[in-house]
Amino acid sequence: NKKIGFRQKLNIGGEDIVILFNGRIDYQKGFYELLKVFPLLLESFPNIHLIVVGDGNLSEALEKSRKILGRILFTGYVNRKDKAFIKHIYQISDIFVLPSFNEQLSLSFLEAANNSVATIVSDIPSFSRFPNNLVSKVSISNKQTIDQKDLYDKLAILISSKSYRNKLGRSLCSYCRTNFSGKKFQSDLIEIYEKQA
Repeated sequence: NKKIGFRQKLNIGGEDIVILFNGRIDYQKGFYELLKVFPLLLESFPNIHLIVVGDGNLSEALEKSRKILGRILFTGYVNRKDKAFIKHIYQISDIFVLPSFNEQLSLSFLEAANNSVATIVSDIPSFSRFPNNLVSKVSISNKQTIDQKDLYDKLAILISSKSYRNKLGRSLCSYCRTNFSGKKFQSDLIEIYEKQA
């Protein structure tokens, strides 16, 4: 099995839970909130790993995660042309997290959805088009900070229930393939042009 083989290469057990963050390592993407919550999750769920794909302030990220480095893998920047590596990363992931303060329609989010990975995002306007029963959404306070307790709780629920994770991932994948496919975009664009004619 390719999934098990790739996990073994990364020193991750077959039954371990992989949480994926794929984005720029900075405050705007909510990365440091995730980094604050992850050690707390490890206390309750010692079989979890965090894979961080992206560039940014890696030295600060390493400094803030030094006590738990054995459970976090920083890949650095991965070129989108390296499709095999990106596909493998999503295939071995159980949960995708993007607690960003500001996003357009995130390519990483769509990649996670396409690979049926259960997803947690922040409750911001760009994700409002996705029903709450398909995507777990984390609250943002008035002070523009991620509600860390909410992030912890939502991650704990997904870590605890493989069947719920799988259901959420499959449902999001189906929704995105129906509503965000190339054919759908083409059809919508033709409709716009026809209205203008």
